[in-house]
Amino acid sequence: MQEDQGMDKRAPESMDTFDSEFESNLRKMILNSPVAMCILMGSEYVVEIANDRMFELWGKSKQQMLGKPIFEGLPEAKEQGFEELLKHVYTTGETFSANERPVNLPRNGSIEIAYINFVYDPFRNTKGEIIGVMAVAIDVTDQVKARIIIEEKNQELSFVTDIMPQMMWATEADGLVSFFNRRWMEYTGLPFEELIGNGWIKTLHQDDLEKTLFAWNHSINTGELYEVEYRVRRYDGVYRWFLVRGTPMKDHHGNIVKWYGSNTDIEDQKQHENNLHLSNERFNLVAKATQDAVWDWDLNLGKIWWNDGFQTLFGYNEGDFDQTIDSWTEMLHPEDRQRVYEGINNFISSGDNIWSDEYRFRKKNGQYATVLDRGYVLKDEAGHSYRMLGSMQDITERKNAEERIRDSELMFRNMATMLPAVIWTATPDGQLNFISRQWETYYGNPIRESLGSGWAEFVHPDDKPNAAKAWQASLESGTEYETEFRVLHKSGIYRWVLVRALPIKDNNGIIVRWYGSNTDIQEKKQFQEDLEQRVKERTYELEMRNKELEEFTYVSSHDLQEPLRKILIFSEMINSDKKNTLSNESGLRLNKLRASALRMSAALSDLLNFASLDKGDQFVHTDLNDIVDSVKSDLELLLNKENVSFHSDKLPVVAAIPHQMHQLFYNLVNNALKFAKPGEGSNISILNREVPGEELAILKDLDPAKRYYELSFKDNGIGFNPELSEKIFRMFQRLHAKETYPGTGIGLALCKKVVMNHQGKIWAESIPNNGSIFKVMLPVQ
Repeated sequence: MQEDQGMDKRAPESMDTFDSEFESNLRKMILNSPVAMCILMGSEYVVEIANDRMFELWGKSKQQMLGKPIFEGLPEAKEQGFEELLKHVYTTGETFSANERPVNLPRNGSIEIAYINFVYDPFRNTKGEIIGVMAVAIDVTDQVKARIIIEEKNQELSFVTDIMPQMMWATEADGLVSFFNRRWMEYTGLPFEELIGNGWIKTLHQDDLEKTLFAWNHSINTGELYEVEYRVRRYDGVYRWFLVRGTPMKDHHGNIVKWYGSNTDIEDQKQHENNLHLSNERFNLVAKATQDAVWDWDLNLGKIWWNDGFQTLFGYNEGDFDQTIDSWTEMLHPEDRQRVYEGINNFISSGDNIWSDEYRFRKKNGQYATVLDRGYVLKDEAGHSYRMLGSMQDITERKNAEERIRDSELMFRNMATMLPAVIWTATPDGQLNFISRQWETYYGNPIRESLGSGWAEFVHPDDKPNAAKAWQASLESGTEYETEFRVLHKSGIYRWVLVRALPIKDNNGIIVRWYGSNTDIQEKKQFQEDLEQRVKERTYELEMRNKELEEFTYVSSHDLQEPLRKILIFSEMINSDKKNTLSNESGLRLNKLRASALRMSAALSDLLNFASLDKGDQFVHTDLNDIVDSVKSDLELLLNKENVSFHSDKLPVVAAIPHQMHQLFYNLVNNALKFAKPGEGSNISILNREVPGEELAILKDLDPAKRYYELSFKDNGIGFNPELSEKIFRMFQRLHAKETYPGTGIGLALCKKVVMNHQGKIWAESIPNNGSIFKVMLPVQ
């Protein structure tokens, strides 16, 4: 339709523009349509064609409507706004539709409200010009009124269901939920808007979703009653089990129009069922796993059920033994039968719950096993016994073992009486339950007063706390008990005893008994005390002699150094005064005299240093790098020669006696300088590393619990034979003539003593003409 098209410019309001075949087909379609249809022509909306369903909807006859404007034949519609709707479609070409629109129409001789679903669509000619309006309508009055009634009923249903403790719901015929009672919202914590339709599905437990939807779809498709169990999530996230039932509501034609259902909380019931299931499962597992014969006696029927253990324990096969109380009674030993049978019946009549007895039971091979039988009676609400559960345990070996133990106990007690020491036994908690007769013989203390913890009353007061503490420690740890304390002798004096106890344990490591002994060691203790006193006296004597020896060594060294100094001074004076008058031979003799005096002076100094190492000097934190600097200063003239190379790693700080460390480093470096190869340069190095634990394991004389530094004094000198590696550390030991290599033979012995004073280790590694390595191990702390 063009924008400037007006009412007066429209095509003729007639269907003549269509060919006859199209018009014929259009009329057939309208007249045979299952819904109400009509065509209204022109701006007057003349009823050109309408089917019977449209006339029924209008409540008019064909004569009243055909060929006439719609509102002339149906004035009721004009007043309800339909003229404006038709005009809008006719003039704009826009389609209009409405659902369940209430309309006042003539029905049954009066005006009634009808609910209509209709569509107004522009009707065009072959040129596309609008020449009328096509109307299609469906009367949904019955459905709307039915729904209104249902909604009213739902309001009543909502009121009733809201006061119910169950979760109630309703769905449409297609299964989409349209109603939940208040209990649903309170339980889930979700608003109604989130639950309607299929929203309720999100409250289900994931594991229950598949089976629930399968059951619900099955009921929707078949109309069968709906029943399922699933878990629903509560507002706090907790899932609880519900029994869900749904019933379809049908109309008079048998068509489902609604589903009504309920969710009933069965969490407690499910828990009870689970517990019962677990209990039965455990009972069956225990009955299968145990080596005992488990039985279940129905007191009303007199029937007994046995587990597989009964056959294993007594050798019977299935069918060999009737499951009756009489069959069981026949298997009892004749000497036990009357007693056991009367005993169990008297027990059931007494009202008690737990029964036990020992008796002999015949096995299939005819032998009798001694069994321990225990039973528990179940009673109904009235207190009547109706069932008894129990188990039979074969204790034949245990009874035989008990008999052997009794024989062993008797033998032990007889032997304990014959031994000179006091023999005793104690319970696992340390209470003495047996003391041999020697206790009274030696100490005069009554055995009956010494059992339990009574023995402690006869222990010397000074020893009692330690004895009790040591005993308690052994009881708690399960370790052997050994201690010494004094016990009151029958003579009235306390005598020393050595007490030992050994725990006896079962296969599970549980202490079942203690065996102990008390041995008199008074003479031994007296001997030890006398020996210790003699050792103290001898130690004191040795200390005094060592002190005197140190003083003698110091005085001797000092007194001998004085004449040596005079010899050196006067020999030098003679050499200076008579230098031009002495013969060559006398000069040589004078030089030998001076050299001998110098060697003796050096030896005395080294000897004095060696003796002074035993003094109790204090250990302090000592930086070995400072020691190296001090030694380098002392040997400056020798180290600064062109053919000498000296290197030292970064050395650690250790606990040491500084001046002894100086002597150690000085002697080892000086030794490397002294034994250099003639005519070759000296390469001297001090290397440092911390020794790994795996290396310490193969080194003797070292504490494996400590960490150590290894200091390596390495040179390229003349070396020595490896077989002499121990010999070189001995006092006054020399490997070379004093004329070739000077020295006193004390330096390396001094080094070894210094290292030993520091709880370390020193050794040498060498090959002739290939240098030497002196390795020193010192503790990190």
